[in-house]
Amino acid sequence: MDIIQIIVESGALAQIDMPEGFRNIISLLRAFAAILAVAALIYSGVAFATGRVDNALYGIVAAGMLGISVALVKIIFEGTGDGLDF
Repeated sequence: MDIIQIIVESGALAQIDMPEGFRNIISLLRAFAAILAVAALIYSGVAFATGRVDNALYGIVAAGMLGISVALVKIIFEGTGDGLDF
């Protein structure tokens, strides 16, 4: 995780100032991704409970990808010095 933060701090993204509207949009997208990750885990549990194990795997993979995307966006924007308040 420190490597990503070092790359972002030394890159061009660290030298720009984000407009307030862009920050709000990114925060909204992160919240939506987190909600979808929880929904994917619920779908996975229901699919596993009904015996559709192959469909449960899709839910687990989707939840993992959405969870990683939320974490990556947080790391990238914390490296620029801007907090997204989420």
